Order: sequence, then C-alpha cells, then structure tokens
Amino acid sequence: MSNARACFLVALALACAAAPPALPPGVSTQPELGDSLEAVLAKLPLAEEPGPRVEVEELRVLAVDAQPWTLLEPALAAGAPGRVAVVAGRRCSHRQGLHSTRAERASWFLLASDALVAFDHDGFTAACAARPAFEPAPRDDVAVERMLVRYVTQRWSDDAIPAEQRLARGLALLARDRSDDALAELQALDRQIGELERRQQESETADAASREAWREEAERLRPLRAELKRALRESQGGLR
Repeated sequence: MSNARACFLVALALACAAAPPALPPGVSTQPELGDSLEAVLAKLPLAEEPGPRVEVEELRVLAVDAQPWTLLEPALAAGAPGRVAVVAGRRCSHRQGLHSTRAERASWFLLASDALVAFDHDGFTAACAARPAFEPAPRDDVAVERMLVRYVTQRWSDDAIPAEQRLARGLALLARDRSDDALAELQALDRQIGELERRQQESETADAASREAWREEAERLRPLRAELKRALRESQGGLR
C-alpha cells in the first residue's frame, strides 16, 4: 500500500474526529477527477481554506448500476464493482471574535472503477463562503447524474445554484458534449435576469435604492448570459 493511500485510509477512519487529519503533501482538498473513493471521503470533513470547521452531517455511499440503488458501508465500499455514488451534506462553522457564521451545503460524486468521473461539490472557504466545483457526468452517466441532482435538491431544498455559476456550468457541460443541458443553464440564467427586471418595477419595489441594486445585479449577469449563448452557438448542436 502506498503512503498516500495509507494516509487517505487514516483520514477516512478519523473523518468524524474533532480535528480531521491533513491530506498528504501536495493533495488538494478540492475533489479532482480520478480521485479514489478513499480520497473523496477523506476530503469531505475539510474546508478548502484554513479557518472554518466542517462537519459531515449526512453521508450516503450507493451502488448505482442497478435499481433500486444499494446503500454501501462507506469504509467497505472502495472495492465495490461498477459505479458508486456519494452524497454528502456538510455543515461549516466559523467564529471570529464575537461574530460567528454557519452554512450547510450538499455535494454529490460519481465514481466508476474507483475513480471519480463527475461531481457537483459545494466547498467552503474563509468564513464559510462558497467555493463550488462542478464536473458534469459523461453522456452515458447522465441518467444517474439526474437522479443524484433530484435527491440532493429534495433533501437540501435551499441548495440553489447562484446565477453567476451558470456560465461555468454551461461551459463544462459543453465540454462534455451536452449542449441540451448547457441550454438549460442559459434558460435558468434568463429566468434570473427576468426576475431581477421584474423587481426593478416601482409597483414591485417601492424603494429606489433597492430598484437600483436589482438593476446593477441584472447588468452584472448580462455578460455571463451573452458568453454562454455565444458558446452554445459555436458548439455542435447548440443554438442556431
């Protein structure tokens, strides 16, 4: 067994400890394509930046090659054949002086032959700020991805995708030859801009300063929308 793998196993065994152990030197706390199941699990109780404390509130490891999906024991799932999914709900807490911050977010991961092939991970940086990381599934795994998304959004209903992330997600989907799903990201961005335009109306928002804030937010999102639309037009099967 390599030293790195041994460290990952130790980290997994101590994942619920008060202070999770550090990862091996040079290993990022963010998920990376090709990570083993041990690596994914070892990273879950760690923040992406020093300071916040992260706790794994819910952890499910599932064999997903056949329905119904089978719940696996995390410590014994590394050798499971076929595709394995991980769904994790995590809580971040941070205190600085008298000020404290708490946040809860969920992530999903999909592995094939013990190698990470897709994920949608909400990491935590300083003061529990979000640090999203998204790698969409290959076309052959889209059905499993959609079931994972459905589970996460039902379990964590507040885990909405911010509008500014839609561009990065759309480009990642185009890189996987998933133009239909990239178009869905564009349409979600359009809905967000439309909602901001509605709020700018005096009949909806009486306060002028608030209306101006909504206008500025919509203007901030328009270039993201334009870039994603342009990428879709340039991609095979994109907008015409």
